[in-house]
Amino acid sequence: MWPTSRLHRPFKLDSADEGRVCIRMSYAVSTGQDHIVQFAAVVFLVDGPIHHDNPSASRLRTRLILPQKESSFDLVLPRLIGPDHNHFSWFNCLVHFCSQPQQLEVFDYECLSEEFVLFLIAASTWRRNFHLIKSDAERIAFHDVVNRPSRELNTRLHHLRQDLASLIDDIEKDATKFDLSYDTRFDVGSIGSYRTRNVLESARKDPRAIITGGPVLMAFLMETFNVLNATMGVVAAEDSLREAQAARQLMWLASVYLPLTLVTGIFGMNIEAVELAFAPKTGDGGSAKIMIGSAIY
Repeated sequence: MWPTSRLHRPFKLDSADEGRVCIRMSYAVSTGQDHIVQFAAVVFLVDGPIHHDNPSASRLRTRLILPQKESSFDLVLPRLIGPDHNHFSWFNCLVHFCSQPQQLEVFDYECLSEEFVLFLIAASTWRRNFHLIKSDAERIAFHDVVNRPSRELNTRLHHLRQDLASLIDDIEKDATKFDLSYDTRFDVGSIGSYRTRNVLESARKDPRAIITGGPVLMAFLMETFNVLNATMGVVAAEDSLREAQAARQLMWLASVYLPLTLVTGIFGMNIEAVELAFAPKTGDGGSAKIMIGSAIY
């Protein structure tokens, strides 16, 4: 059962336990009489973050869904992307949302439904994730591919593509549900704070901007992937050339400074099997030296 409720201050995050969130709520309970009894309660939401043992195993399948009073408003909570947030955590989303003072002010307005407050939190998380994916992609494309290309970058690009695809999918599923909520459940003009009105306007515009910019960023990731593969091919060719040159120099040095029998032993040459019939009869092993010289040059 989801009672009719309104979030209001004080809004407190229990920093001592990151798996626990404390929210003070007011419940309006109907007694069946002419009046409504009002009382306050403290609710502890323990979400027990869903961790992934393998970071890439369930990136597209696992979802944290928050049920609402209206079934059409069940919210798929996005996961904060980043090395420190490898799990689905309602607490982490709240901490990120409340870290911005202008966003924290939305809890002062009872005209905002609980469903819409949750949407604001989700929209803030979507925006943060999109900017993080974009900045990571640009850092890989303009810095890492040039300075330190590696197979690890290939894996990172693949994960960014997965995160972006999942982000766009979540937005398309949730944002359309809240368009009607935004337009019909309250009047933006009734919000007194200019900063809060900006938060509400951003929550409506940002998801659409992400859906529009998502394919562009996906194409940029694919182009970066192709450039990385080409760069890795050039690096591999250069490494092979350096190895061949090093082996050639080693053989030359060995032929000059090491005894002939030791050289042939190191490089697997069998002097006894060398046909000397066509070599000059110098009598001092010159034919073998000619053979080595021809092998080197």
